[in-house]
Amino acid sequence: MSTKPNLANTTNPESEANPTESADTTRSATAATAPTSKELILDAAQNLLAHHGYAGLSMRELAAESGLAKATIYHHFQDKDEIFRSVLERDMAMVHGQLVAAAAEATGAVDQISAVIRVYVGLMRQRRTVIMSVLRELGSEATNLCAFIEERRHRYFAPITTILEAGIAEGVFRPLHVEQTAISLIGMINAFVIFAPDENSSDEDCSQSTTTAADEQFSGHITQLLLFGIHQRD
Repeated sequence: MSTKPNLANTTNPESEANPTESADTTRSATAATAPTSKELILDAAQNLLAHHGYAGLSMRELAAESGLAKATIYHHFQDKDEIFRSVLERDMAMVHGQLVAAAAEATGAVDQISAVIRVYVGLMRQRRTVIMSVLRELGSEATNLCAFIEERRHRYFAPITTILEAGIAEGVFRPLHVEQTAISLIGMINAFVIFAPDENSSDEDCSQSTTTAADEQFSGHITQLLLFGIHQRD
């Protein structure tokens, strides 16, 4: 009589883990999540700009801050001006993406503008050092930053102007100059971040709950001011 094989104790060679493949997979996953040398340079540059401004951004300091050789830095960037602009380019792209995502999750122009304001306030608080660096360099001939920002202005404002245009078309917003309104809105929020009291800063001694509450309060204030103005109506 033949004996039926015990399949439960039989190993399938195809299903057995391959140590080499597992190691390769782990390395690939790690490489996918690890920052690239270019990202490390931009992160280091952003930190140096926050503490020392454009004048304090040198290749020597950048190499020390990033832990990379100067040759690696020059492989990615021609000079510190290109690095500075790349920091801003990356930052503006991040803000644009998050505002677009916030608008996409809301329905109707009023809810969309409220969502965008709320997200933008939080982003500005988190990016206060970047904003201050930009403001310090706006009048500098060395960076010619005004021209750089002017070239990217329409794309940066697009998440807001698109909502305003849709709201006008829907009849929920009165006809107005959408780009000037977007500039006014962003200007108000940026001013809040610059002149915010201590509880609205991102310092380590500021609790997350206090900061979030302050952001929510200011977001609501800006939304009400934008939608209803300051004129007392009967």
